[in-house]
Amino acid sequence: MKKIATRWLIGLVMTIAVLIGIQGQTAYAKSISYQALTYGTNKTSIASGYFVHPASVTVKNHKYVVTMRIKTAKKLTSYPVKVLSVNGGKPQNVRKVNDSAGNSNLYYSFTTTNLKNGSMRS
Repeated sequence: MKKIATRWLIGLVMTIAVLIGIQGQTAYAKSISYQALTYGTNKTSIASGYFVHPASVTVKNHKYVVTMRIKTAKKLTSYPVKVLSVNGGKPQNVRKVNDSAGNSNLYYSFTTTNLKNGSMRS
């Protein structure tokens, strides 16, 4: 009986250590590389050159909040690139800012529980 209890305790401690290790790795995510794809395809979007890399990542309520930025030159009209959907929903926290040179900077975020490739779709 003591041998079974010891194995169970060792298993529990190892499980907790693994969970802490995983949580520690994900909780410190600060940025992530990504690709801008044409809707419904795996082809790179013609707008991909306007997306600033990498995206920033914060953790809130055990979920990832990914913030992205699209920068376009002043000579292209204000905010010519629009994000209609990201990760299955509307973009959150949309902010439009013109920099000192008159370039358009569009910031937006979305929330996800998974940062793996293919788990987020625009």
